[in-house]
Amino acid sequence: MEELGVSIWWFLFAIGLLIAEVTLSGFVALFFGIGAVVAGGTALVGFDLPTQIWIMAIVSLLGIIFGRKFLVSRVQVNKDVIKTNVDALIGREGVVTYKIPPFGKGRILCNGESWSAESVAGIAIEEGEEVVIREIRGVTAIVDKISNPLEG
Repeated sequence: MEELGVSIWWFLFAIGLLIAEVTLSGFVALFFGIGAVVAGGTALVGFDLPTQIWIMAIVSLLGIIFGRKFLVSRVQVNKDVIKTNVDALIGREGVVTYKIPPFGKGRILCNGESWSAESVAGIAIEEGEEVVIREIRGVTAIVDKISNPLEG
């Protein structure tokens, strides 16, 4: 009869973890919940508490290692995340406001903000030329010159 009481606690724990998964959306609490359900089943069969804990840990770990990657690839979690701050600048175009020397720093204007900038290729980019931001390193935009098809 004691097994029934322990298994109920495991099942309540599992329900709590599954509810937590709804708010966390990382598929980690889900696998701990599955591990708790399996541990609750082992309690019903009559395994002792240390064995139940080990089984929960092993099932959860295997689920996280093998199942999480599968679920993340199938369920598009956070697919509509809007890029903000620095991430939103990648791919944006700007204009050089202070010449970027070879392997040196100049300045660009992008979205009304002035940024320290370096050339991705280590080449000089003259003032007034258009560039695209490829990366942000600290407070420096790493830029690439936008090629003009008429220049050849």
